[in-house]
Amino acid sequence: VIRAGAVVLACGFRERPLPITGADRPGALLDGAARGLLRRHAIAPGDRVVVATTNDEGYRTAIDFAEAGVTVEMILDARAAPDNAVVDRAKAHGLPLSLSSVASGVVTADGSDRIVGVKACNVGGEGVAAGHRTLFADALVVSGGLAPRRELGDALGADETQGLFHASRSPDLASAVADGVAAGLAAARHLGRDVEAEAPAVHASPDAPDDDDARAAYVARLVGDADAGGAAVIDIGADVTFEDVRRAREQGLSGPAL
Repeated sequence: VIRAGAVVLACGFRERPLPITGADRPGALLDGAARGLLRRHAIAPGDRVVVATTNDEGYRTAIDFAEAGVTVEMILDARAAPDNAVVDRAKAHGLPLSLSSVASGVVTADGSDRIVGVKACNVGGEGVAAGHRTLFADALVVSGGLAPRRELGDALGADETQGLFHASRSPDLASAVADGVAAGLAAARHLGRDVEAEAPAVHASPDAPDDDDARAAYVARLVGDADAGGAAVIDIGADVTFEDVRRAREQGLSGPAL
């Protein structure tokens, strides 16, 4: 039995999917799965890939595809102005890039679930600018960022007054590193140590979107055409769609009850 005066929980993160209509079809993968298959087994999800991202990880996967000889049809980045080294690397590879853009759905071949195209649109805009365009691709890789794993800490029901500190709170990379440093310092102070330290500099563009108005516009565009948007799957394992969540919210449900 180990007895500790303070415990720092660093349970890591899980990938966030994006509620894109039709993204449960064969050929649509989360970023981590696509990169893992490519690096470990030299398997690409398709010959022409669209990468839909809200963060820097999508760029890293797109670069891996390009270096492996896989055609990247387009990187769709929901952010308006990402600016860092990994974005510059993608540009240096000549990868096509569309900012303030999201994948809103997929196009499948007649009589099958095989992806033959990806629908894309701008996050904002009206009239022609609000329309959907089709990118010809046979695979869609989705990079929705990372969500901190809080299940263990929540199940324990303890907090900092009892010596339990969470290192993972923010899904944004730079903020997550700062959270880890803050948790370590707080744990040390809980044990009576007088310590100070600056969080290390992390060069990463924030995930998108970053305010309430941007989030509302982003989700409205992300789920695709009005007729099909509610069918966008949020949780593939539990078969939960965007429409399911909307109805649950209307009934006043929140948290795990959703």
